[in-house]
Amino acid sequence: MDGKEVDFKKDAVDQKTKTVDGKEVTEYTMPDGNVIQIPADGEEIPEDESGSADK
Repeated sequence: MDGKEVDFKKDAVDQKTKTVDGKEVTEYTMPDGNVIQIPADGEEIPEDESGSADK
């Protein structure tokens, strides 16, 4: 980390909302081609857990 805060909402070249695993996420496409998914409910998406949180 170089300490530079990336404001992906401002820098994103594309933004769309889609549903992943029954949860709504906002997908930001960055100028360098990276895609960042932010859950619409503000929760972090667990990387490799089976989603046992609230089912």
